[in-house]
Amino acid sequence: MAISHESIYMPSFTIGTDAYDRIGKVTGFFGEQAVIIGGATALEKVHAYLLPALAQQDIRVLEVVPYGGEATMESVASLVTNPFIQAGQMIFGVGGGRALDTAKLAADKTHKPFFAFPTTPSTGAAATAVATLYQEDGTFGGYFPVRRPAVHTFLHTPILMTAPWEHFRAGLATALSHLWAAQSQQALRNEMLTSFLQYGEQALTDFKNHTLSAAVEKAFIQIIIQAGMPTVFGRTADGEAAAREFSAQDLYHVVAGVPSIRQTTCFGEALALGLLLLTVRRRQEDVYRQLYAFYKKIGLPCSLADMAAPEVWAREIAAASREENESAAAAFQQALAELADKSKEQP
Repeated sequence: MAISHESIYMPSFTIGTDAYDRIGKVTGFFGEQAVIIGGATALEKVHAYLLPALAQQDIRVLEVVPYGGEATMESVASLVTNPFIQAGQMIFGVGGGRALDTAKLAADKTHKPFFAFPTTPSTGAAATAVATLYQEDGTFGGYFPVRRPAVHTFLHTPILMTAPWEHFRAGLATALSHLWAAQSQQALRNEMLTSFLQYGEQALTDFKNHTLSAAVEKAFIQIIIQAGMPTVFGRTADGEAAAREFSAQDLYHVVAGVPSIRQTTCFGEALALGLLLLTVRRRQEDVYRQLYAFYKKIGLPCSLADMAAPEVWAREIAAASREENESAAAAFQQALAELADKSKEQP
């Protein structure tokens, strides 16, 4: 049966050393008054760039509002009732994934246009049509769809280059997992995977050497913009299949509530390990070897033994998968064991 209509809002972006000089050209259609929402560290990082740029472009900042310190529904509710946010014409979200998701959902609930100013190349939150929230104790709270991703995202490359190298590496792992889930045609997916691994390694080297190269800029776009696009279109057949399995994202969410893990593990590292597990479960030996070689070069985990507190990981994962059903738990435990064995076999 044909649908009566479908609206798809594609992410758009500006990237460059002077990206903030273009803000007014984009936001001018929506008003002249904005409220900035972000984390303390991120706001300090952009202070010297963003506020002067807004002043030069006659964009009035009504207030700078902390996002709450954690991406929770309580933080969103507090923002929604903030009088400055209610009075503002636009919401500018500044920071990493949790700050952007919190600001994005608050903008959606108040029907304000949302613009993203990411400060770390580790997340695709700016371009996703969904917000990931957590409970107050840090455990996974759920996915909350929004009407559209950010109206526009401004990628200020000098700011992104100040992020820790480990965040950039985790961002590449995040983008890699989304690339894998988004492609339904195996030949095309494998071609994109090969290309990604080639420029990804160069990008990591350049980023570590503080060199803003074409490979680094390409990686920024892949991580921040393209990784979030599957949520705009909805799930592909492969995405549905991955959802029925214990997905790469689930691998992080089930252990995020454990303090020792949350404090020592980046989201992207868990996604990287989860992606390897999926290749083992699906018997994709060629892809496994490609990923394993790439992970080893850049220091991503190749088995639970490479994670901090591996015994805690094993316990939490087993419990979470068993909650789904016993057969899934058994299959997942088998995949974990195979992954450990394969890691020992590799040079």
